[in-house]
Amino acid sequence: MLKKFGLIGVALFAVMAFSAMAASSAFAEDIEALCLKTTPIPSGALTYETLAECEKMPAVHKEGTWWLMYDWLVGNVEITEALKVETKGLVTLIHLKGGFLEPETKIHCEGVFDGTIEPGGLGLVTELLEAGGHAVSLTNELSCTSVAGLCEEGTIFVVAENLPWLTSLEQMDIAGEPELDLALLLFSNGGGGGNPAYEILCTAVGSHHESLCEGETSVDLQLDIGPPVELLGIFNAEELELEGLEGLCEEGGSNHNSVALQEGEGATKLVGSSEEVDIS
Repeated sequence: MLKKFGLIGVALFAVMAFSAMAASSAFAEDIEALCLKTTPIPSGALTYETLAECEKMPAVHKEGTWWLMYDWLVGNVEITEALKVETKGLVTLIHLKGGFLEPETKIHCEGVFDGTIEPGGLGLVTELLEAGGHAVSLTNELSCTSVAGLCEEGTIFVVAENLPWLTSLEQMDIAGEPELDLALLLFSNGGGGGNPAYEILCTAVGSHHESLCEGETSVDLQLDIGPPVELLGIFNAEELELEGLEGLCEEGGSNHNSVALQEGEGATKLVGSSEEVDIS
């Protein structure tokens, strides 16, 4: 349980068989390197399929690797099938330098992520809803407020892009301080066309602007003993920088080197059930 604060004949057949074995062996080596993070991970390499392969490898679970997988629990029991969940909370989108977001923009949003948790510590974010429960789209954007920057109040909207997003439970080891190890939920490419992304639309200095920000991100997981008992995901901007998970933004199709970070938190609950969601 989560502690609070805390992959034309015999000769031809032989060649094909050898090639298949070699390819399989290379694939296994590549997957193991990916799972153990012993080599640089190319963008988009973390997918639902590769993380499922990682979960099968005993080496992934050995102490000393950069991360270890957890499992989802419901009622203190590991889940055996996909379950629908929703995460409701507040998030502040932070953008540093570049484009109309210069010098710094902070936008405060409230919404709900719909998705699933699945065996092996995996899951998906499939839809973003506004606080009232309606799906967010280009014709029904998420309304947000300005905390800092040039975006004019009442003109700020956000749309989630590249859904679905893959989620995976991981552990980040803090060197020499195991009591500070972090349980993380990583958001990455779930087959929706790229890494998690959101588009900001607003009026600034009298003109309409759109900025698309994309990149992997993560939240710390903490169990709030309440009442009610809730599994919280907490964005920490300083930690995202430490992990190298800053997103990058582009405006009008060109990258303007704006760094995207997030702050805030949300609580994850089962849909249609009052049972507690936790991790092992």
